Amino acid sequence: GAGTTNLAVSAGQAITFLYRNVTHVEGATEAWAITNSAVGSITADELTGIVQACARMRPHGITDLEVRSFMKKFKDKKFAAGCSRDVIKQGAELLGWELDKLLDETLKAMRETESVVLQQSAQI
Repeated sequence: GAGTTNLAVSAGQAITFLYRNVTHVEGATEAWAITNSAVGSITADELTGIVQACARMRPHGITDLEVRSFMKKFKDKKFAAGCSRDVIKQGAELLGWELDKLLDETLKAMRETESVVLQQSAQI
C-alpha cells in the first residue's frame, strides 16, 4: 500500500542522506563506520524480507535456496512488493559489494542463524 511505498522511499532517502552528509565530513573515519553500518542495516532489512518470503514458498525453506533461484523472485517486482529492490541495489553499491555477493552472504548468514531463530521463536 501507500505506507509501504513511503517506507521504501524513506529507506532510500536515508541511505542517500547518510552517504552525502555523513561520509564527507572532515576526519569522517568513525562516521563512515557508523554510516556503513546504517546502510548495511537498511539494506539487510529490505533484503531479508524478500529472502523470508521466498523461503516460505520452498519445501526446504532457506536450506537449499541459491542466489540464482532467488534472483528469479527478486526480479519479479510483484513478489514481496513491499521490499524495495532499489534500496537493496543502492545499498550494495554504497557498501562496495556486487549484488550477487550481497545476496550470497545474506543467504549464508540466514542459513547459519536459522536454527537459533527457530528455537527462540518456539520459546515465545
